Amino acid sequence: MFQGFISKFTKNNLVKTAAAACIAASVAFGQAQIGSSNTYWQVTGTSNNRTLTISGTGAMPTNFTSSGGNNPWYAQRASITSVVIGDGVTTIGASAFSGCTGLTSVTIPNSVTYIGGWAFSSCMGLKSVTIPNSVTSIGSSAFAYCMGLKSVTIGNSVTSIGDGAFESCAGLTSVTIPASVTSIGEEAFHGCTGLTAINVDASNASYSSVEGVLFNKAKTTLIKYPAAKTGAYTIPASVTSIRDFAFSGCTGLTSVTIPNSVTSIGDGAFWNCTGLTSVTIPNSVTFIESYAFGGCTKLTAINVDASNANYASDNGVLFNKAKTTLITYPAAKAGAYTIPNSVTTIGDWAFSGCTGLTSVTIPASVTFIGSYAFGDCTGLKQIISRKETPLTINANVFDNVTAAKLFVPARAVSAYKDATGWSNFSAKTAAIPFTVRAEIGVGENLATFDAGYAGEKVITWVSGNAAVVIENGKITAGAGNTARITATLDGDYFSDVFEVAVIKGNPAYTAPTGLTAKVGQTLADVSPALPAGWSWMNPATVIAAPLSDQMHKAKFTPTDVANYNVLENIDVKVTVSAAAANPIRDIQKSDGRTGIRLSKNVVSDKAEFEVILPSDKVLEVRAVIYDNTGNAVFEKTQNSAKFVWNLTNAAGRNVANGTYLIIVEAKGINGTYAYSAKVGVKK
Repeated sequence: MFQGFISKFTKNNLVKTAAAACIAASVAFGQAQIGSSNTYWQVTGTSNNRTLTISGTGAMPTNFTSSGGNNPWYAQRASITSVVIGDGVTTIGASAFSGCTGLTSVTIPNSVTYIGGWAFSSCMGLKSVTIPNSVTSIGSSAFAYCMGLKSVTIGNSVTSIGDGAFESCAGLTSVTIPASVTSIGEEAFHGCTGLTAINVDASNASYSSVEGVLFNKAKTTLIKYPAAKTGAYTIPASVTSIRDFAFSGCTGLTSVTIPNSVTSIGDGAFWNCTGLTSVTIPNSVTFIESYAFGGCTKLTAINVDASNANYASDNGVLFNKAKTTLITYPAAKAGAYTIPNSVTTIGDWAFSGCTGLTSVTIPASVTFIGSYAFGDCTGLKQIISRKETPLTINANVFDNVTAAKLFVPARAVSAYKDATGWSNFSAKTAAIPFTVRAEIGVGENLATFDAGYAGEKVITWVSGNAAVVIENGKITAGAGNTARITATLDGDYFSDVFEVAVIKGNPAYTAPTGLTAKVGQTLADVSPALPAGWSWMNPATVIAAPLSDQMHKAKFTPTDVANYNVLENIDVKVTVSAAAANPIRDIQKSDGRTGIRLSKNVVSDKAEFEVILPSDKVLEVRAVIYDNTGNAVFEKTQNSAKFVWNLTNAAGRNVANGTYLIIVEAKGINGTYAYSAKVGVKK
């Protein structure tokens, strides 16, 4: 009885439900809801020419992923050539159309206010896009990698352009920033290799442009130099900061002048500027990011103004002022390099991409090596580490370095083979075979071999200074010079570069032999005369007893005094014999007026003699009398010129008849004098 009964309430509800179903059916016909939003999607057209239409009201979902997560049309993305967004949709979801590689056109209505991050990324077929005036924000990487994008119109309501918004849009040649923009994210136009100009509306309060280069309004920060601009560029004197990646990818930039106003250079500021060959850092710069000059494959020198208080350069290599941190080694420098002993830190990416670097020597002073410090140094054949204990390093320090041999101190070989980052070279790790001192004298051997090395020891030496000459492993000329010396051992087994200071060496010599003299003679009278290059330290020295082989001091002056030291106080042997008997009763004098004057009256118990100086006053005199055997029979020092020689000694024994030699050394006001005289005693 109740089957045909429908209450008024129920009937009304059924009517309402049916009406709603009809409405839903009309919206959903050929369409599908996007998540739980009030937006819908529909794909129409042929398999290779499909149009994706987004309709409905409000915001699209924000939970799409670049790999297609939560994206219902992801499987058809390659065949979508057109996207039409209906009026009423307010936001375009993140990654919504990412990877639609065939997309050539997109229609964005005035209802849209926000374009999500990665929304159109990698839509490589997209040629142009107009962002309507309703849009206020362009998300990060929204159009990144749209390689074919040649034209973009940014609406005059946009206030924010996200990080990497147009990154790698290689076809984009110019872009205009409207007056409304107040924020441009990092790397917004990074990788836009066709970009020649970034123009800014003159009424923009936050940004400005000069000749297509993007600055902040005050022109104190250089934000982006278009990658396709070519030639030389002088940064305006108003600039104090060069932003991260400001010149990145500017392959046509041949030179850049950095003014004294600049204080900071950002990360990757000149990354991949492959046309740059050199750059000069002014004295104003106080901060440089570690990868500022990464990828500059033709860069041979980074020069720093000598008055810069924070940075320094040595042979084109960038250091901090104290040269304790090696910041950047120019990518185009080739050959072997020895890191200075002052360095304690090798910065992140310091040598990265230096494909011409063949050998590097890491000194014992280094305590830290940064990430990717030697990454992609594909030409590196040899690494020398002088650390006795292997440093703890990241596995990426020598990333993509596969052909190098590692040489380390002998006692550390096993430790290096097991250490992270070093163990990659385990099969090619060996002991450093020899070392070279930092200071070497002419004539000395250059190499000092490790006791454990048993190779051929055949070294080829090459001096980087023509004044420093090397022959048979020894420096033979070049004292007072420094040189970079390259040593290659046993073919190509091992090579190293050494900074050597050359000093004068000690010459080889053979002391003269066969020299003779008699008591009473001076060293100048020694026979035969000293050979060339030899001289007595004090040739006026009077030879006295004993009668034997005596050692006297001589000096050797080498022929090549520019490279060898003069050697002094060398002991030379002289064989001394007694003076010949030749009784002299009168004075032996040099000019008839000076010398030793003997008394004419010699009695049995005493004799007198007097020292006469040439126009001088006697201050002190020492007199010694020797018999013919060389024994001293009289010795006295006094400050008067007259001496009395008692011929009877203290023991009551008389002085025997014979010939005696008197030797005096006198000090006068004007100098020192030495005389000798022979006297015969006959009683």
